[in-house]
Amino acid sequence: MFDAHFHPGGISAAEKIFADKSFNKEHCGLRGFCCSSSENDWEAALQAASEYCGIIPCLGIHPWHAADFNRDAEARLRHKLILTGAFIGEAGLDFLKPHRELQEKAFESQLRLAAELKRPIMLHCVKAWGRLAEMLKIFHPPCFIVHSFGASLQIMKELSSIGGYFSFGPGLAEPRRKKSRAAFAQLLGNAYKESIPNGLFLFESEGGKISETVKAAAEIAVSNGKYCGLEEAVREISAMAEANASAFLAKAGLMPEGGALRK
Repeated sequence: MFDAHFHPGGISAAEKIFADKSFNKEHCGLRGFCCSSSENDWEAALQAASEYCGIIPCLGIHPWHAADFNRDAEARLRHKLILTGAFIGEAGLDFLKPHRELQEKAFESQLRLAAELKRPIMLHCVKAWGRLAEMLKIFHPPCFIVHSFGASLQIMKELSSIGGYFSFGPGLAEPRRKKSRAAFAQLLGNAYKESIPNGLFLFESEGGKISETVKAAAEIAVSNGKYCGLEEAVREISAMAEANASAFLAKAGLMPEGGALRK
């Protein structure tokens, strides 16, 4: 399963062992977007990508670390992106945290880089959806994924209209995550009158295991009448998420080749 969002420290020893045993011409072990949070873990993300040909490194500054971002850091990020071909992320806005102006400045710089270098960008957003959408419309990154999506259906529609994809994590299993669960149900196009193409969702492991995410998503699908049984739902939703990941990669100019990713 393609993992749309994890961090270098999130690759467990068990996953590495499984990936190593699975590695062959048909399967390239771990696959997904390995996102950094600050300059301190750029090299770790790049190292993960060097070990597993299905991993794409994402280099960026998380809004929690926006105070560390300056012109020198921007120059170093730009150099690394050009040198490595990495995507950008994790970037974004979190208005539950301080330094909103610094967050916006760091986010704007990374959006500009995404547009200039034509790189996808992986986004984090908390309590800042309106401003996030405004900035995306101004700077036009080629495509983006909002990870652990949990906003309103209206926001989802707005972001999907400007190239957005949405990843969901193990939190889907929690009943209190009503917006996330409703958004995923909407993307399946069955529980609501106004449908959004189901080709916009991916699954991620941050905060747990990706198998937990798929199971939670399947349970939502069954409860909304999309499928008759859990086994069928897991199989079909997994295939859809894989196809969606391939479509996103194609937008980014990458295509799967024997498990590896090639330009």
